[in-house]
Amino acid sequence: PDTLLLLRLGADYGFPWIADRPATFWTSELQPDGFLWQKWLVWRFRDDLKIQQTPDFDSLTALLLNGAWPGPLPDDALAAAFQNLAELYLGIRPAATIGRVEIEPRLPAGWGKTRARVPYERGAIEVTYAFADDYADVGMADVSHELAVFFAYPLANGGFLRTQFSLVPGKHPQRIKLRRESDNRYRLETFEVP
Repeated sequence: PDTLLLLRLGADYGFPWIADRPATFWTSELQPDGFLWQKWLVWRFRDDLKIQQTPDFDSLTALLLNGAWPGPLPDDALAAAFQNLAELYLGIRPAATIGRVEIEPRLPAGWGKTRARVPYERGAIEVTYAFADDYADVGMADVSHELAVFFAYPLANGGFLRTQFSLVPGKHPQRIKLRRESDNRYRLETFEVP
């Protein structure tokens, strides 16, 4: 019922109306599920300047836990919400059944260098984003097979530059380096880092 209510309100008023009025929207004794909470979080992420300007992930977590909530969540829904948060900011979407991962980070500009370790099968995908220094590192730990990586490097204008490479067990992480060309174009270089 909560998902149907969301879709009905979205159709009637537009989804930005819901994002702008979380307190009004959640006045009923609605018990939203993880899906609905995640959708609300996506709108807040895109529209709420306080969220976009948080200095780090801990501050973001505190803001969300102490901010306007769309109702109480059970533990499994809360876990799903934070998984969605990791996907939004870190942009890591694994597809273990086909041996690939898509990475499209959307970090707030103020976060600076960010490191994360995201579970993948029995191991993990490890990323370091240092966009102020024009690079990102992507590696894996305890993954027993080759992994295809599709990486979207965020540009200052809001667009992305895309590249593809493989991670191989026992090898070092790959560095994705943004290079500015003399004609004011950009290109990506990918190489192994010790």
